[in-house]
Amino acid sequence: MNDECSHDPEDEEDEVGGGVFIGGSMTGGAIVTGKEGRAEDRSRRSGPPSAQELAPPTVFPASLPPNVVGVGGHVTGGALVTGAGGTAVDASTRLDSRSGELLAELARIRRELAGLRSTFEVRAVMEELETVAREIHEKGRAGRGLIERLLGLFNGGSTVLRNVARGAEFADRLRDSLLLLDANPDENGAESK
Repeated sequence: MNDECSHDPEDEEDEVGGGVFIGGSMTGGAIVTGKEGRAEDRSRRSGPPSAQELAPPTVFPASLPPNVVGVGGHVTGGALVTGAGGTAVDASTRLDSRSGELLAELARIRRELAGLRSTFEVRAVMEELETVAREIHEKGRAGRGLIERLLGLFNGGSTVLRNVARGAEFADRLRDSLLLLDANPDENGAESK
């Protein structure tokens, strides 16, 4: 995700820059006030914030002073800028819990394969596993094409992976990931093939 927006109003009132009122808590993201400010969030987060991280929101005021932006709840990520000529960039990634589990399993399999004699097939499989892990780190999840390729390796395309401990269990997890992508087509986005 890389959303960038610039704030350049023609309204002279905004030249002052204003402020921000957050009724809850701020556990992530970036906020800048003032002329030509830049707020940038490039964080990598795993799962939603826990209830312990989020303080109970305060009562939202009936009105705010001029040039003040109000957030009634919590700020857990993203970027906000107030003031003329400001720029907000949200390039954050949120890793869902399923992808976190997939990463842990990929790491376990890579450790197991590292103990084998290095052959062309072992190196090719290790490279494929590293590609999937890298995409999860960069985008928060692996794309359909990579999951399908990895599943093909586990379903008989690789003699090395047939002997991996809990390999069938991992293949089931990959199938579940594909079902989730089918159930949420908006999450398919631009993905690796």
